[in-house]
Amino acid sequence: SIGDGTEAPLSQAKSLATFDSYVLTPGKHVTTVPASSGDSTLTDALLFPVHDSLPLRFAKVVSSVNGGGIEVDVAFKRRSQEAGGPRSNHVLLRLTNTRPQAVTDVRLTHEKLVAGQALVPFAPIPLLAPKESRVVEIDIDFDGKPNQACRFSLTSDRGSFPVAIEAPCGELTVPAPQLLESAAFAALESRMSGMHSAERAFSGEDAAALEAAGTQALADALMASAHMAVVVSSDGKSVRGVARKLASADAVVIVVATARLLRVGCEEFIFGPNLLEELAGSIVAAVAAGRLPPQPE
Repeated sequence: SIGDGTEAPLSQAKSLATFDSYVLTPGKHVTTVPASSGDSTLTDALLFPVHDSLPLRFAKVVSSVNGGGIEVDVAFKRRSQEAGGPRSNHVLLRLTNTRPQAVTDVRLTHEKLVAGQALVPFAPIPLLAPKESRVVEIDIDFDGKPNQACRFSLTSDRGSFPVAIEAPCGELTVPAPQLLESAAFAALESRMSGMHSAERAFSGEDAAALEAAGTQALADALMASAHMAVVVSSDGKSVRGVARKLASADAVVIVVATARLLRVGCEEFIFGPNLLEELAGSIVAAVAAGRLPPQPE
């Protein structure tokens, strides 16, 4: 789903100085497109989300019953590709001791990684007090595979308990704003056909709600669901977005036209349909929950 509870505005963005080399300005709303781009198909709504402003969405992966009294919630914290290596995800673990007694020597053990995966564990926690929650950080290289869990154990004086973390498709990408320029984008689209392209039509109440929300809301929804750079077309009828896969140079192309069609193209033909289903489900869920409000008159 797109958000839960109080969130930072997704329309906060970092400005792009050029398509090939961009300058990041935290907290600044993008209002201009570089004149040097010479691309009349782009509006002033070129967006690249501020990593620190995006809301963290924790999901429970281990209950207190299955964790020896420790609950484990997971969130993906986005960052620039250069921050921690081009392949790894920055993953936050929120460890909560639900017991009335302290838990000691909390650490990550028994890594069961498949070929291509890598894991940098958190520093051991000497003591987790009763009812205390602590957020620790780990780095995981999922090898670009969304359905292949990274497995390890959370160990303490209470024993060892298995943990499995899977990455959503949308967290296995990084923005590629230089590919939003119309000629570069068109070249990508020409390669994304047949089994390298998948689409989903919106109809009925979903389409009506998306049209009422407007393309800016769709752009925000796409950025919330996947780590990508997006742009609203000059006619205001469509949004296009581009990201590269963390594990390879493959580019993912997303097009939303008139709020009635979502199309994903990817050189990895298995990844594309999975991302499509993920994005479509998130957008429809946002509409159902009323998180895409109608655009102002």
